[in-house]
Amino acid sequence: MKAKHSNLRLFELFVFPLDDVHCGYGTQQGNLLPALPCIPGRVMRGGLAGWALRNSCVSSANDDLFKSLFTSEGAATVSFPFCTLQGRFPVPLSLFEVKGGRTDPAFSRLLPSQRPFVSEQANLHPLPDQPLDFLLRKEWPSDVEATLKPKSGSADVYGVIWPPFETRIEMKAHHENTGRVGKEGLFAEGVIPAALSTKPNEFWYRGTLVIDSDFSGLFERLLIAEATISDSSIPDQIEELFKKAEEHTASEQFAPKHLVFLGHRRVPCLVYAVECDAEPFKQTNGSFTITFTTDFIPECSPAYPLTAQMVQDALPGSVIKKKERVFCRRGEAHGYDITQKALDPMQTLAAGSCGHFKGNPGEQLQRSLLGIGRNSKDGFGRFILNWDIHNIQKVTDDGQESDG
Repeated sequence: MKAKHSNLRLFELFVFPLDDVHCGYGTQQGNLLPALPCIPGRVMRGGLAGWALRNSCVSSANDDLFKSLFTSEGAATVSFPFCTLQGRFPVPLSLFEVKGGRTDPAFSRLLPSQRPFVSEQANLHPLPDQPLDFLLRKEWPSDVEATLKPKSGSADVYGVIWPPFETRIEMKAHHENTGRVGKEGLFAEGVIPAALSTKPNEFWYRGTLVIDSDFSGLFERLLIAEATISDSSIPDQIEELFKKAEEHTASEQFAPKHLVFLGHRRVPCLVYAVECDAEPFKQTNGSFTITFTTDFIPECSPAYPLTAQMVQDALPGSVIKKKERVFCRRGEAHGYDITQKALDPMQTLAAGSCGHFKGNPGEQLQRSLLGIGRNSKDGFGRFILNWDIHNIQKVTDDGQESDG
C-alpha cells in the first residue's frame, strides 16, 4: 500500500533532452566523475524557474510565489530532484562482487524484476549475478576468501542491479573577457546525452519533485492527462508525445508548456509529469538501514564519516542506540549560480553511502522525500530506509545466510 501525505504532492518528472545537456561542475582542476548520469536538482530548479516565467505561472521574478519556490532562501516546502538516467540510483557502497565475474550460487540472489516505466523494446536486462551486501553481515569484505571488488552500476527502486552507465565528461577552458584562455586552467563539464528520436525510451531521465500542496498547482501544467504512476503505458505515451513535439518544436503549433531549458547552455528538454504517492517504509524490529540516494550535506558536523550522532541529529524523533556498520565515501558538490558564477565546493557524504543502526528511526517518510541536511531544496540528502536492496542475501541474527 502506498502512503499519502495530505500536505505534500509528488510529481514524477520524465525529462527528454532534445540536445546534450551540459552541467558545469565548478572550477576544480581535472576530471570529476559523477556516480551516474544525472541532471542536478539545482539545474532542474533553474530550468523550472524559467519555465514558470515563460508560461506566466508567476508574474515576475519579484513575485512572492517565485521567490518562495525558486530562490535558495524561499520559504516554500519544496525539493527539486536529481533526475537520473531512467530514474536509477547509485548502488549502495556496501555491495561487492567477485573479481573476474565468476558465477557462484553463493554470490547470486536474484530479486523480482519490476520495471513499470521501461518498455520491452528499451529494456536493458539487469546483471545476472547479484552481489554480496556486507551491510548486514558480520565479516568485512576483506575477511571473505573470494577476492572482491566494490560493485559498480546503478539500482532501481526495486533493488534490481543494472550495468554501469558510460560517463561523458568534457574538459573546458576558462576564458577571460578578452576571449583569451584564462589562467585557471581546465574544468570538467558533465554531458547528459540527448534523447534520440529513434529511441526516445533509451536516454530519458526521471526524478521526483516534492512540494507543499499549497504551492503545487503551479506545476500541474506539466501533468500528462489521465495518467498515473502505475500506468504501464506511460513510456508509450511519452514516446508519441516526444516524437510529435520534436517535429513541431520550431513551429507555432508546438505547445511550450512541456518545454524546459536546462543547463547553462539552455538546452531545450521536454518534461512530463505524473502524480504519484510515496512508498511506505518496511518496518523492522530494533534496527534499520539508511541509504542515501543523493549526496548528503550535514547541517553542522563534518560530512564524513556517517555516525550515529549524525543520523540522530538529522532525524528528529529517532532513537539511535548503536552504529552497527557503515559504508561511506567523501564527495563534493560543485556548480554555478544563476549569474554563471562558480560556487564554492562543499564537502558531502556521497550518494550510495549507507549504514546499519540499532534503534528506531521513527516516522521519517516525509523527510526522506524532501531530503535532510543543507541544500535539500536542490535534492540533496534524500534517502531510503530499509531498502529492499539490502536483502539481496537474507542474514540471520548470528550473521549466517538464510534461504528463508
